[in-house]
Amino acid sequence: AMATLTAIDGIVPPGSHVVALALFDGELLYDTMHAQQHPVGTTYEAFYDLMNCEEENPCWGWLNSDQVVRANTTKISNSLNDVYQNIS
Repeated sequence: AMATLTAIDGIVPPGSHVVALALFDGELLYDTMHAQQHPVGTTYEAFYDLMNCEEENPCWGWLNSDQVVRANTTKISNSLNDVYQNIS
């Protein structure tokens, strides 16, 4: 992570700042939206599954009806958020 920040430092104009935000908790999004109706007429859960089947889901880890996949994605996200804490 520090190597990336050092590389960015050589690219951006002097005096620039980099803002690193924690990753959003996608399980909250799934829990809130999965049973709601998507504009195409089905539930978001069914739409997420369709996107997964078509391999077109932009966020496969959280927009997924498989609870284990979502939980594993959250674990990875939390570990990345911990890295942010260590380099800031």
